[in-house]
Amino acid sequence: MLETGVRIRFNRAQLVAFSRASHLRFRRRLGDLLVDCFAEARGAARADVDARVATTCVRAARYGFESEQDVATFVALAWLLGENFDTRVARIRALLADGRLEVDDKAEQLAEYLRTDVYEPSHHG
Repeated sequence: MLETGVRIRFNRAQLVAFSRASHLRFRRRLGDLLVDCFAEARGAARADVDARVATTCVRAARYGFESEQDVATFVALAWLLGENFDTRVARIRALLADGRLEVDDKAEQLAEYLRTDVYEPSHHG
């Protein structure tokens, strides 16, 4: 790494702006992925896809999911199973409510559920 001796300091407002911009880029990439992978998303207005992604990202954060991979898994499940999958699907509802599990364990079990119980090639558009 190049050492310049210059130290950059950011104020709180700048850090918040950087964080917000990063979250917006991530949600945009998730929307792009949905549009690329699912015919239903391709047929929807982009603003609707983006709004659904944003809402689902907020719900994922309420469960403690922070990493892009974990949030993306949650968004994919919401797209495939319906927006309220986390309260409607008994197995997932129980998993998310289990106070004995760490967030990382819940995320891994959701990813496994997506891989083994939900995903089928027929879902690809």
